[in-house]
Amino acid sequence: MAHYGHPWSVQCWRAQIFATVATAVGVVSGVASQAQAQSIVGWGLTGFSNIDDLTDVQGVAAGGFHTVALKSDGTVACWGYSVHGQCTVPTGLTGVSMVAAGYGHTIALKGDGTVACWGLNDFGQCSVPPGLTGVSVVAGGREHTVARKSDGTVACWGGDNSGQCTVPLTLGNVSSIATGSFHTVALKTDGSVVCWGLNGHDQCNVPPGLTTATAIAAGYYHTVALKSDGSVACWGGDFAVCEAAAALGGVTMIASGNSHTVAIASKGAVVCGGLNSNGQCSVPPNLSGVSMVAAGELHSVALKDDGTVVCWGENGYGNSTTPMLGSGSTVTAGYSHTVAVKTDGSVACWGANQYGECNVPATLGTVMMVAAGNYHTVALKTNGSVACWGYNGVGQCNVPASLGIVTQICAGGLHTAVIKANGSVVCWGWNMYGQCTVPTSLRIVSTIAAGVGHTVALGSDGTVNCWGLNDWGQCVVPAALGPVSMIAAGYQHTVALKPDGTVECWGINTTGQCTVPESLGRVTKIAAGSGYTLALTADCSVVCWGHTGGQECALPPALTDGSACAVTAISAWAGRSVAQLCTPPVLARSSGNLGPIGFGTPREVTFASLPQAAATGTLTVRVRSDLNLATEYLQLKLDGVAQPELLLVNGASDCPSTPDSVTVVLQLQQLALLVADGSLTVRLEPSVGVSATQCANGLCEVNLRYAAIPVDCDGNGADDSCEISADAQLDCDQNGALDSCDGGTADADCDSDGAPDICEIVSNPQLDCDQNSVLDSCEVDAIGADCDVDGILDRCEIAAGAQDKDADTLLDDCEYARGDFNLDGEVGGADLAILLSLWNATNAPYGDLNHDGFIGGADLAMMLSNWGPY
Repeated sequence: MAHYGHPWSVQCWRAQIFATVATAVGVVSGVASQAQAQSIVGWGLTGFSNIDDLTDVQGVAAGGFHTVALKSDGTVACWGYSVHGQCTVPTGLTGVSMVAAGYGHTIALKGDGTVACWGLNDFGQCSVPPGLTGVSVVAGGREHTVARKSDGTVACWGGDNSGQCTVPLTLGNVSSIATGSFHTVALKTDGSVVCWGLNGHDQCNVPPGLTTATAIAAGYYHTVALKSDGSVACWGGDFAVCEAAAALGGVTMIASGNSHTVAIASKGAVVCGGLNSNGQCSVPPNLSGVSMVAAGELHSVALKDDGTVVCWGENGYGNSTTPMLGSGSTVTAGYSHTVAVKTDGSVACWGANQYGECNVPATLGTVMMVAAGNYHTVALKTNGSVACWGYNGVGQCNVPASLGIVTQICAGGLHTAVIKANGSVVCWGWNMYGQCTVPTSLRIVSTIAAGVGHTVALGSDGTVNCWGLNDWGQCVVPAALGPVSMIAAGYQHTVALKPDGTVECWGINTTGQCTVPESLGRVTKIAAGSGYTLALTADCSVVCWGHTGGQECALPPALTDGSACAVTAISAWAGRSVAQLCTPPVLARSSGNLGPIGFGTPREVTFASLPQAAATGTLTVRVRSDLNLATEYLQLKLDGVAQPELLLVNGASDCPSTPDSVTVVLQLQQLALLVADGSLTVRLEPSVGVSATQCANGLCEVNLRYAAIPVDCDGNGADDSCEISADAQLDCDQNGALDSCDGGTADADCDSDGAPDICEIVSNPQLDCDQNSVLDSCEVDAIGADCDVDGILDRCEIAAGAQDKDADTLLDDCEYARGDFNLDGEVGGADLAILLSLWNATNAPYGDLNHDGFIGGADLAMMLSNWGPY
C-alpha cells in the first residue's frame, strides 16, 4: 500500500456526558434522538460520495482502486482512490441505470440512454461525444470508454494508442462489450467474440470456434468469455491466470481484474481464479446469495440479493471496505481510515485496516464520539469511558486504568489525548517530542487538537497552549493572539479561530498552508491537514489553501453548487478531506427494549415532542418471543386505533438469536394526522397463545423514523437546524432556534470586539461571573460594580467568599475605604467617633484611608470629603 503526504489528526470536540434510563414495562417515552439527516463527501487522495445508505444497491462496478455502486433510487455511490476525482459523483446525478469504472474514471449510463463520466480525463476518456444517445451498455478501460448503443453499434472515445478505440468496420451488431486495460472486446448476437487493441500477450487472439459465449470480461493482458454451458474460456496474459479461470465451472456471471477472474457459480456462490497477491481471490467464507460481481485492479466486489455490497482484496484506499453508515452519521478521519458514529451510537469504520484500526470491538457499546490517528481509533462511550483499538506499538491504545470520566478525545499520529470532566488533560502513547508531557501549568481546558508530534490545548479562558515537536514553530503561540474559540493541528502547523471569525496560523508555510486568504470572511470552523488548511465560512462555504498535490483543495461540486447552507462540518488529514452536508432533519426514535412480550403482557411506547411530518415514514418492530405459529402474532395499535396489519403472522419463529423484524410504512397523510398533536402512542398486543416467559432473553423494540418538515424562520431557503449546525453563533442562547427569529441577543457587542457577547459567554462562562448575560468587562465601569477596581465584579468576589457583612452587594473593604466604618451606608458622626478612637494608631484594621501606616489628619480630611450617604 502506498502512503502519500504526512499523517495528521482530526480536530477534536468536547462531548456532553449523558445517560438514558428507560422503563422496561408499561407506558414509556421513547429515547429521544432527533438527528440531522446528513450526508458526507470526501475528496483528495481518497474520496466518497453518497455512501450514507448502501443497503439497497442494484449494481456494482470496480475501477483501478475505487468501487462504484448503483443505488435503487438511481443515484451513484463511490468510495476509494479519488485523486483524479473518480469518486466525486456529479451533484444531482439521478436516473442512472448502469455504472462502470475504468482505472481512474467512472461512467454512469442514465435511463434516457445518455452517458455521464467523471475522473481522470488525460486521454479524453471522460469526454463523452456530443449528441451520444441510445446507449444501453457502458465499459471503461485504463484510458478509454466504450458504449454499446441500442441499435447494436459501438462507440468509443479516449486513448487509442493501441487501437483500442478503433472499432472494426465489419463489426456488425453486438449484444455486449467489455474493456481490458488497452483492448476492447465485443460479444456478438451469434455468440461469437471480436477483440481489438493491444495484443502483445495474445489477449485479442480469440480461440477459433468460440461461438457459444454468453458474457465477456477483460483484464490487463487477458480476456474471458462465459460459455452457454457454464464453462469459462480464457486467452492471453499469464498462462496460470487463464488456467485458473478456465477451471471454473457452473458459472453464471464473470468479471475480470488485473490478473484475476471472479465469477458467480451455482446458488449465488462466488468463485475466483488467478493472482491472489492482495487477497483479491480470497472470497469471504460463507458468501452466498450473490447476484452480481465486479473486479478492480486488485480487488473484487459482490452484490448480494438483499442489496448489500461485499468487497475484498487490496484496501489501501478503502476501496475494499463497504461503508455502512445510515443517515445522520457523524464522521471523522485518520491517516488511512475513516470512522463514523451512527445515529444509534454504534461505530462504522472503513479504509485501510493494516493494524486492525477498523476492527470495531463487538463489545464496544454506545458511543458519542470517535477520533482517528495514523493507525489507531479511539471512542468515547456514553458513560464517559474510553476505548481504543488498532496499532499499539507505542502504547497509544493503553488507556490508563484510573482515567475516570472523559468529556473529549483526540488522536494524534501515534498518541492519544483526552480532557477529563474536571478540565484536565491526559496524554499517552508516543512521546519522542514531549507531545504527551502535559505542562504542569495547564489550567482548565475546553478543547484539544493533536498533530503527529505536537498537542494543542484551548483553555476555558480562550488561551492557547502547545507542547511537543516545534521544528517549524508550530508550538510558538503568537504573543498577540488574544482569545481563541477553536483550534486545529496539522502536521507542522497550528491553526486558531478567533471569536470574531478571523483565522490565525503559525508553523510551517512552505506550501502556503498558513497564508490565510485576505478575502476569507467570517469563519465558523477550521481543520488542518498535512500541508493545507480548511475553513468553513459563515455562509456555509468551504475554503481551502495550501498544498494541492493530492487534490485536497479540489473541492467537489457538492460543496460549490450554491446549496443553501449545505456544509456543517469539515475534517482534514494527510491528502484527504471530508465535509458533512446537512439536509432537512430526519427524526429517528427508538423505544429501547421494552421487555418480553406475550398475551396479557402487551408493550406500549409513547413518542413525545414529535415535529410535523414531511414525507412517508416507517415504524419498525423488533421482537424475540413465542411467534412461530400462524395463530401467534401482534396486533398493532396507533393512538389507540387498531391497524389492519397483523404483525409477524408468517415467517416469525420462537426465541430467534436474531430478533424477528417487521416494518410498517406510514403514508404521509396517515402519519401527518398521527403526529399532528406532537406525540404518537404505539401499542403491541399479542394474540392468545403468545408466551411472554418462553424466551429467556425476550425483547420488544419499536423504532420510528420519518423526515420532518424543515424550519426556515428567516426565509433564506436553508433549514434553521442546518444553519445552526454550521454556525453555533446563530443560536447563541442554545435554544435550538435562530436568534434572529426568537429575539435572541446575538447582536449585542458591548465590548466592541466583533464577537456577540452572548456567544462569548456561552463559549466561556467565566466572562459572566454573575450569569446575567452581560459581559463582566462591560459592567465593571458602572458605579459600585467594581469598587476596588480589580477588574472583577464585586458581587462575584462576594459570591466567592469576600466579606460583605451588611449584605449590600458592596465589598466591606470598599466601604471601609470611604470612611463608613459601621457599614450603615453613609459616612457620618458614628464613623467620625470610630476614627477619633483610633487616632495615631498604626496597622489598624481600618481607618487608614490614605494608606500611610497610621491614622491622623490626612485620614480625617478624606473622611470629611466623603461625608454623607453614598
